[in-house]
Amino acid sequence: MTPVEAGILFHDRVYNPFRGDNENASCQVMRQMCEHVGLPKIFGDTVEGLIMATRHNQKFPPQNNDEKLIADLDLAIFGADPVCFDEYEAGIRAEYSHVSDEDFAEGRSQFLQGFLARKRIFHTDQLHEMLEAHARANLERSIAKLNESL
Repeated sequence: MTPVEAGILFHDRVYNPFRGDNENASCQVMRQMCEHVGLPKIFGDTVEGLIMATRHNQKFPPQNNDEKLIADLDLAIFGADPVCFDEYEAGIRAEYSHVSDEDFAEGRSQFLQGFLARKRIFHTDQLHEMLEAHARANLERSIAKLNESL
């Protein structure tokens, strides 16, 4: 298994909408697995960087091509066809069913606006060229729907 494959497998190993530290928890699980099977620490360090790149935190942008790739793959749904993207957004709403409609609309709108405000959503040239325009259209449409519900 390569670090990129492990990053893809483990980046959402712990996913709970009630938690704010899913990536950190996923890294802990990954490190336990690495230790269990005897992989070197450098492997776990590399995979941790990949997992943390999926936080999409502009203060800590992806540092290398593998981190950029995994971050982009994590956001590829943004550039999907509108029907698929809308199904994804409905799934996100269902995950946060414990949040009021108003609070969800405000929070989700702010989250999506953060991506629209970026010069580029996608870090890799290939995914930027393939998906950026579709992603921006999907995000704008989703934000408009969310704002209508307020």
